[in-house]
Amino acid sequence: MSEEKKQMYFYLTMGYIGILFLVLTGLRLIMLDDIMGNTLAVLSLLFIGSYRRYMERKLIPDTKGRRIIKRIFVGLLIIIFLGGGYVLFL
Repeated sequence: MSEEKKQMYFYLTMGYIGILFLVLTGLRLIMLDDIMGNTLAVLSLLFIGSYRRYMERKLIPDTKGRRIIKRIFVGLLIIIFLGGGYVLFL
């Protein structure tokens, strides 16, 4: 794999990790029932999500790698949401 591709995948992975951390922060704010925190978490998720989608289109054209990365990310999000739902409704 070329150095440029390694760098591209590194930054893409860091972006997804940042979004996962933000999701965890949002779940924490929801559990504490902080209205201002909830609003800020939702807004930041919307802004970061649209920025990530834009950058993803620029960095990786429609390829198999992009689909694999997206499936892994969605799987992790589902696991986090199921875990958060389990904690909330336990």
